[in-house]
Amino acid sequence: MENPYFERPVTGIKAAMCTKCGAIKPLAEFKRRLSRAQSQARGYAAVHALEIESSMCKACQPKAKPLKERAQRELKVMAASGDARPYIVNEILAERKANKVKSGRIASVKRWRKVHEAQWGSSSEGARAELLAVHQQHKYAKKQMGKPNQTGGQAVHEFLEAYKALLITTKAAIGLAAEQTQGGPSKHKNGTDWLSYIDNDTKDNALDLWHAIQPEMRVRMRQPEITKKRAD
Repeated sequence: MENPYFERPVTGIKAAMCTKCGAIKPLAEFKRRLSRAQSQARGYAAVHALEIESSMCKACQPKAKPLKERAQRELKVMAASGDARPYIVNEILAERKANKVKSGRIASVKRWRKVHEAQWGSSSEGARAELLAVHQQHKYAKKQMGKPNQTGGQAVHEFLEAYKALLITTKAAIGLAAEQTQGGPSKHKNGTDWLSYIDNDTKDNALDLWHAIQPEMRVRMRQPEITKKRAD
C-alpha cells in the first residue's frame, strides 16, 4: 500500500528503497504521474498533471487501466478533464462503433447461414442416407462375389459402383446449388427432392446397369431410390 507521507519533491537523494519489493533504485524509478482527479483528491489545484515520488518503484506501482479497456462514460470524463487526449478517446470510441457494426453483420450472416444450411440439409440428407446404404450393400456384394455358385455378381458390382458415383455427384450438385441460391431449395429450379438434382444421362446409365442384373438377383437386393421414382 502506498504511503501518502512519502510524497516529496525531488531532493538531493539519488536513490530510494521500494517499500514493496525492497529494491534500491534511482529516484526516477519512483516517480508517478497523477491524474487530475487524483491530484484534486489530494488537495492540489490540478491545473497541470502532477508528478510525485511514490513509495513503490514503477515495477511495483499499480498499473492504470488501459484506455481501450475503460467504459465510454469514463473515457469522456477523462477527455473532458484532460487526463486523456480527446483525439485518442474519439479514435477508441469510433473503433468500438465500427466493431459493433461489424459484429452485428457477422452475427446476421451466421444466423442466415444456419437457417440456409438447415434448409438444404434436409434435401442433401436423402442423398447422404442413400449413399450410406449403397456403400454397405456394396461391401456385402463384394464378399458374395467370391463364393461358389454365385453368378451375376459382376453386374451387381458394376451397378453399385456407378450408383455410388451418381450419389456422390448428386450430393456435390446439391451443395453447389445451395451456394448459388439465396434462399432454401424451394427457391431452386430443382426444388427440395434430392432425386431432381441427378443428371438425366447419369441416371439412365445407372438404370440400364440395374436392369442388366439378373431378375432373380434383383429381387433379393435392396431397391435403389432411383428405381422407385423413375418418371417413365
